[in-house]
Amino acid sequence: MRTQLYYQLSNTAGLTAVVSDRIYPQRVPKSDATPYVVFDVIDREANYQQSGYNSFNKMIVEISSVGTSISECVSVRDQVFTALDTEHAEWGDTGDKVQMHSIKLLTESDNFFLFDGSEDGIREITQTYELNYTEA
Repeated sequence: MRTQLYYQLSNTAGLTAVVSDRIYPQRVPKSDATPYVVFDVIDREANYQQSGYNSFNKMIVEISSVGTSISECVSVRDQVFTALDTEHAEWGDTGDKVQMHSIKLLTESDNFFLFDGSEDGIREITQTYELNYTEA
């Protein structure tokens, strides 16, 4: 599902218009410019029944929209939301797709980080989503 999430984010024209190709799973290259998106899987739950695992899965992901100003972060965050607002759609490239069933925004927080004693810092808006899907 990480691959499909990356595919969905990186193939949404509105988001790539804002961040270009700066969409990263888990970590960001040290020298990269802003704005960018970084995401990580917090939890993954497969559904088990007496007959075994079924194909319905739930994943909790954290997606951070990072920039140098709050307005830049809001712009990125809005495009991330648009990219994910595709309930009942297929995500992924040919032969490697998942069927989305529901997407729920669970939390959102704003953060500000100072580095190296500078007055300039990095702002981020972090959202946590619950993604419910089946493997296609």
